[in-house]
Amino acid sequence: MTWQAMYDNIYSSFIATDAVLSSSGKTINVRATDETKGTVIPGGPGQVETIRPTCRVRMSELAGIDVGDLPDGSLTMNGQSWIIKATQMRPSPEGELAGEVMLILMSES
Repeated sequence: MTWQAMYDNIYSSFIATDAVLSSSGKTINVRATDETKGTVIPGGPGQVETIRPTCRVRMSELAGIDVGDLPDGSLTMNGQSWIIKATQMRPSPEGELAGEVMLILMSES
């Protein structure tokens, strides 16, 4: 099984949900894994790890949106709107473009 086939299985299953992502004047429909209950974000030297709401989206679904433009964008998923505060790349063994991007979120409300 290839990595893309594995991601296809995950993102076409109940593990992922439909979401609407807006950034840099573009709005696209994506499938995302809802991890808004909290993900541990490791801290760097001198920083404390934190727990933040996140989700993951496959790089292949970003269709013309640059990852660098995602912060300050928005994501609507499972009836809640979020502001994208930061991103972290989650590459597959086949590279970044074949992997996922984790979106670190902040509630709009």
